[in-house]
Amino acid sequence: MPSYSRTPKFIQNRGDYSKSFFMGLLLGNAGVGCPNPLFYWLLIYIAGTGSIEIGASLGVVHGVGRAIPLILLSVLAILGVNATKGVSRNRLKIEKLTGWMLIIIGSFLIINGLPEGHEWYEETFIHQGWNELVEQTSLPGEFIMDEHEHDREGQLAKESMPIILSSLIGGTIIWYLIKGRKTEEVAA
Repeated sequence: MPSYSRTPKFIQNRGDYSKSFFMGLLLGNAGVGCPNPLFYWLLIYIAGTGSIEIGASLGVVHGVGRAIPLILLSVLAILGVNATKGVSRNRLKIEKLTGWMLIIIGSFLIINGLPEGHEWYEETFIHQGWNELVEQTSLPGEFIMDEHEHDREGQLAKESMPIILSSLIGGTIIWYLIKGRKTEEVAA
């Protein structure tokens, strides 16, 4: 079964420049044919704004964000550091951390989809902090997330959103702990 084991020998035995070239050749192709799902939403948003400046700036930020891990691996390869050893040694920790981050992000997305969840989110430090950051820069006003009201008939109270968010995350933690105990009982 393939895993994160190490850099291939034919790359390790090369000089610094050819090592970085081959690492870039192998890793650079990882993102060429497989854009992440956000890319399509980004294109839709850019097309909706009709602004060349917004399209270019969002495209650059998205591209830099996708390139940073590959650039970091290439720099480490030039320096002779084998970054894959650390990844393979900490694979389980990385998988667990990634899983928990996905659970937290998913919980926020569920809350944001609820009738009053979006309005609650607008009052959080994340939303307000983003608006303050954009106001301090020279970014166009389109990057500021405006506040707006929703119809309140038959909807959940905004005050219940932190409870729902805590329940989503807490329920997952409880499920994980129960599942872990059952796995330990079966193994024993």
